[in-house]
Amino acid sequence: MIEKFYQDINKQKYQDAASLLGPQLKFEGQPEYSKYLKNMKQVTITKLVDISNDSGPIDPNYKQYFAIKVYYGELNIKVQDPNLVPTLGGKNYRRFILIKENRDSPWLIDTDENTPKRES
Repeated sequence: MIEKFYQDINKQKYQDAASLLGPQLKFEGQPEYSKYLKNMKQVTITKLVDISNDSGPIDPNYKQYFAIKVYYGELNIKVQDPNLVPTLGGKNYRRFILIKENRDSPWLIDTDENTPKRES
C-alpha cells in the first residue's frame, strides 16, 4: 500500500494516491491541499519494515478499526519547492499506520509522520 502510494505520486497520479489515504489523511486529496502531494517530485523508498509488534504508542482511537499495521520507512524525497514543507526534502524517517475499517475494506494509510531513525 505504501509503495503504491508513492508510485502514484511519482507518476503524478495524485487522485489515485489520495484514494489510498485513510480518514486522518484524506484531506490531502482535496484541491486546496493537493499542492503538498504535487510538491513531491520523486520519492524512493530505501527501507520499509513492518514494526507492528514494536511500534511504540498507538492512539487508542485505532481500536475502532478492524485491523491496523505499523510500518517504519526510510525515504529519499526530491521536492519541487523546498520552502513549501522545509523538512520534507532529502532523507526522511517515517512511521506509517495502515488501517482496515472492516474485514472487506482495503488497507489505507491513516498516519504518515516523522519518526527517529531505527536500526532494525
